[in-house]
Amino acid sequence: MTDKVILDPDIVLTTCVSCQLEEADVKPVIIKGLTRIWHFHPKRLDECKAEIATLLEQLPDAFQKSKGGKGSVLSKAGWDRNGREWTGMISLMERLYVLGLATKQVTTLKADGDPMFIVN
Repeated sequence: MTDKVILDPDIVLTTCVSCQLEEADVKPVIIKGLTRIWHFHPKRLDECKAEIATLLEQLPDAFQKSKGGKGSVLSKAGWDRNGREWTGMISLMERLYVLGLATKQVTTLKADGDPMFIVN
């Protein structure tokens, strides 16, 4: 893993916007998020996959499958693995979550209450 990309609200927002579908002639990757349905461009998702992986790897161990974790989108996804709050905005946590789902790097877990996921 490279530490060049830091888990940051602006990077998550920019990555999400750049991967969203704009053309009507491309079959989208459709992801159900927490608050809306997302439509992503498959080629741009593929181009951003490594960057998305780096962002996801910076989430706390509670999200890392390799560490036996499962994390709550709402209560823990706003913090990085060093205990630094990178965002308090659920909309940005959701963007990172759906980018992970769209690139098959995140698995949603069945849970009562808060949505839970792990980084594969």
